[in-house]
Amino acid sequence: MQIIESDIDGNPGGSAVRLFKLVNRKGLSVEIINYGAVIKSICLPESNGVPENIVLGYDRIEDYLSDTHYLGATIGRYANRISHASFRMGTKLYRLDKNDGENCNHGGFSGFHAKLFDCSIGENKLILRAESADGEGGFPGNVVLTVTYHLSDENELQMDYHLSTDKRTPVNITNHTYFNLSGEDTILRHQLQIESDELLETDENFLPTGRILKKMTSRASTSGNSGK
Repeated sequence: MQIIESDIDGNPGGSAVRLFKLVNRKGLSVEIINYGAVIKSICLPESNGVPENIVLGYDRIEDYLSDTHYLGATIGRYANRISHASFRMGTKLYRLDKNDGENCNHGGFSGFHAKLFDCSIGENKLILRAESADGEGGFPGNVVLTVTYHLSDENELQMDYHLSTDKRTPVNITNHTYFNLSGEDTILRHQLQIESDELLETDENFLPTGRILKKMTSRASTSGNSGK
């Protein structure tokens, strides 16, 4: 795997945003920026040899700084919504950022999606590191998150998360990339099959109800015609 590093426009926090391009021997390339540890593009060569980007992303760094859809970003401290932007641990009640109505979503206003990560290149891997201070977003504990990206010659993109903290704290880290595998204008002809025995039920506000549902036998799919 080859890693190509370059500067891109934008200066959040007074530091330059860096662009990293991971390329394997089959010509697959993945672009990652250290703002939000974002996956900016995944370009897969088609049968004609022309690369096709299969994920959603922005051309300008300014759009990532104002993005409200978390395109390609690393999500945390806590992915998904926390009801009423609060939780109790032991006898203490913690009040969080309300950035989704009355709820806290994806760690609040200062989640990892909005942080400039320190970056280094290891042996066949890109290493990004960011910190979240005790009390940030309302969460307890000083947290250090390391995200490691590796692209294999079998077209596998591996993401490893390592997190350390000095206090007991809830953590749920994920990546928020939107895929369009067809290269068409919409994903209306995509089909999705989830290999899972159980799923967590959510309500109309996308909040977990606490009910764990057993595996569904039908396949979830989109329908309709592709259009602009």
